[in-house]
Amino acid sequence: MQKNTVIRIVSALVMIALVGIIFYAGPIAFALLIFFTVVILNDEFLTNFQKISRKNLRYYSAQALLIVLLAGTVLLGPRFNSMNNFLPVIGVIINMAMGIYLFSDNAGAMINSFLQKVPEFFILLVLVPLFPLWKLAYSIIGQTATLGILVLYVIAPLFIINFGMDSGAWFAGINFGKHKLWEKISPKKTVEGLIGGAIISAALSSFYIFYYLDINILPHRVLLLLIAPIISQIGDLVQSKMKRTHGIKDSSNLIPGHGGLYDRIDGLIFLTPFYLFGLQYLF
Repeated sequence: MQKNTVIRIVSALVMIALVGIIFYAGPIAFALLIFFTVVILNDEFLTNFQKISRKNLRYYSAQALLIVLLAGTVLLGPRFNSMNNFLPVIGVIINMAMGIYLFSDNAGAMINSFLQKVPEFFILLVLVPLFPLWKLAYSIIGQTATLGILVLYVIAPLFIINFGMDSGAWFAGINFGKHKLWEKISPKKTVEGLIGGAIISAALSSFYIFYYLDINILPHRVLLLLIAPIISQIGDLVQSKMKRTHGIKDSSNLIPGHGGLYDRIDGLIFLTPFYLFGLQYLF
């Protein structure tokens, strides 16, 4: 087994243990996890994609804007009850726009040019899709039992779908990969990896939801679980295009063997609003 593979596995196990400890610690720890995740993602974009120094006033203004938006999301929530329902819709719309960024060179060039001039735009394009999860995390502070329900029906399925896709694609790509998926955007990804990852992810999530949670099998639910891994992979490709455009390999070196936090959860960011939307309107 190659040294880098061992490092990746050890890092993954450490991350799993850390997340497990945070969930065990309770709702406040979970809310802090989401908060610092978003702040770190913004830091990676500002310092590594945009090359803005942490000593630069622009860096602090962008982080301050993010924190204000996070605070506004939870402070305005009680006054606007529809916000809980509307945030996933906003996330889906933004991710659809990022899909256009991925598949259209003209749209990609326009968005990249705007990001160069207004790096705070990254908050809207990539981080706002995580706001529904932040809102949920904040709303259950002091409700330990509710956190358990959130983990069972939201967090665990998201993790299984996303990391099932990542791990399945990695395994299938290494063992069976022959045809490049999109060499210009992500040279190592293969068609076989995509198919294998989608099958493994859909199988794992279906087993968890329909057997472990004992939720009735219905066609639209099965369809959602079949589409979800592909959505996660699109998020991965969006980030790959952003990195290639900015001339970087990883979003940072925060996680040994994996790169940055954005490298590790790019698909999860993209998947979250779609899953929450499906959970709200289709399940």
